[in-house]
Amino acid sequence: MQAAKRSYGVDVSSFQGTDLAKYANLGAKYAFVKVSEGLDYRNPKAEAQINSAKDNGMMVSGYHYARFSANSGVAVQEGNYAINSAAEVGLPKGSYLACDWENGSGNATNQGYEASANAVLAFLDVIVAAGYKPLLYSGKSLLTNNVNVKKITAKYGTCLWVAGYPLASGVPASEPDFGYFPSMDGVAIWQFTDNWKNLKVDGN
Repeated sequence: MQAAKRSYGVDVSSFQGTDLAKYANLGAKYAFVKVSEGLDYRNPKAEAQINSAKDNGMMVSGYHYARFSANSGVAVQEGNYAINSAAEVGLPKGSYLACDWENGSGNATNQGYEASANAVLAFLDVIVAAGYKPLLYSGKSLLTNNVNVKKITAKYGTCLWVAGYPLASGVPASEPDFGYFPSMDGVAIWQFTDNWKNLKVDGN
């Protein structure tokens, strides 16, 4: 299943409910569901959220919140944990399984420009070998300043899911301002708000 160019989607975690119908009814064509984090957390709502996305005709994908910082060895472990978690909650092979790599919750983003890129690639390599499609989620400035992104896009092409909000965090937004788009090479998805249509869910 594919989502059309410039179609809307949401990403959900345990902070949202298990019924995604309200997002689909408002035009969301896809959903990214958090499946895991680090080496010891699985989203208890993931299976229900994935099933709800499928039931509402949404393209379903997953994401894993990274805590491996710039450690490639740990990145491989987290990659395996993510694919096992994804399989357990029914995320179909062939779906996107994104690496959510940002600062906080145990993940350090200042451990080296090359080392960080190598660790992200180590994670994505595990995902791809297991039959999932790769994406890297983060903010534009964080990626530009802390990761050799060209090394990642050289291998996996258009694989970036970039957050950049024209309005302040928490301010409702229904549609993106494409004049603000945080353009950089290799962007597949733009997260333009963390409060889509005032539903307190990320809008992409």
